[in-house]
Amino acid sequence: MIKTYASVQNWGELSQGNWTLIVRDAATGEIGHVNSWSLKIYGDAASNDDVYVYTADFGNMTSGADAARRILSDGAGHDAINASAIFQNAVLDLQQGHTSQLAGNNLTTAVGTVIEDAYLGDGDDRVTGNEVANLLSGGRGNNTLNGG
Repeated sequence: MIKTYASVQNWGELSQGNWTLIVRDAATGEIGHVNSWSLKIYGDAASNDDVYVYTADFGNMTSGADAARRILSDGAGHDAINASAIFQNAVLDLQQGHTSQLAGNNLTTAVGTVIEDAYLGDGDDRVTGNEVANLLSGGRGNNTLNGG
């Protein structure tokens, strides 16, 4: 009997490395045999392009362990911030070294980081671009977009 299983659990993960198949029948305890198995991996070639997704939960990050997540640092590629899931008013400044306010929490764009695109949500948002040709989308709300 041939069975095919699929998963999206590891989207965004690298496929290289060792893979292990573990088969258990926890319901019946029966013992069986696997005669052969194969693994097909589908995906895109590695890229320096990134999309950073921020939701309302970003506003809940207050502990010291989360401090590093409030600094966005990216050295290469065509990058975007997707904050379309945030319904509160946002202030997003894509300029290097500037601090933004997403879901009531600070996000600083590190010096040397260039974010090209930004997508905001339902709040009354203020977005400031940087020195590159930005694609800025304020989403719904009464938004102010400044291309920089």
